[in-house]
Amino acid sequence: MTAFKASHCRIEGLGFTVHWMSHGRIVIKTGDPRITKPDGSRPGIWVTASSDPDSADYNPNLYNRLAGILRDNGQPAPGPAPEHSCRLDHRWTLLSPKTRAKITRQASSTI
Repeated sequence: MTAFKASHCRIEGLGFTVHWMSHGRIVIKTGDPRITKPDGSRPGIWVTASSDPDSADYNPNLYNRLAGILRDNGQPAPGPAPEHSCRLDHRWTLLSPKTRAKITRQASSTI
C-alpha cells in the first residue's frame, strides 16, 4: 500500500460570492469553469454554512466568518451565532427534540 502524501494548490483569480440565503444559512459560491465535477460538468462550487444545529450544514464558525464578510461590505447580515462544535456527537444538547428522536429511531433500526 502506498503511503499517503498530502498535496495542495492555489487557484488564482477565483471570485466567490457570499450570499445570505435565508435565516440561519449563508453560502459561498462561484461559477468558475475551472472547478467542475470529475466528468467536467456543473462548473463552480457552492458551500453552505448554517447556524442551525439541526442542519447537516451546521458550521457556526464559517457562518460567522461569512456574515462578517457581508457586514464588512455594507450588506445586510445576520448577527453572530453561538459557536459550538460541528460534530454531531458534541451538539446533541443543541438539537431539537424532533431531530434527536429521528436520530434515535434511525440508530435503533440499524441494530
